[in-house]
Amino acid sequence: MPTLPKAKIDPMSRALKPCPFCGGKPYPLAMEDKVKLNLVNAEEYWYMCEDCHCSGPLGLSKKSAKVLWNERD
Repeated sequence: MPTLPKAKIDPMSRALKPCPFCGGKPYPLAMEDKVKLNLVNAEEYWYMCEDCHCSGPLGLSKKSAKVLWNERD
């Protein structure tokens, strides 16, 4: 299973940056994957631009996905 990047939490990451490609507004998405081994629930979150549909990195929580969206290049 791939390892997701760890997000550094800082106060500047609270406001979402606009899309780096079109300047559009990002919105959160979540995907739940119920792993059958031990009935473990794995959740992944990411942000996607509502205009051009580019998506940011996966995070293990909404907060980490937000930070990763803001840290992208």
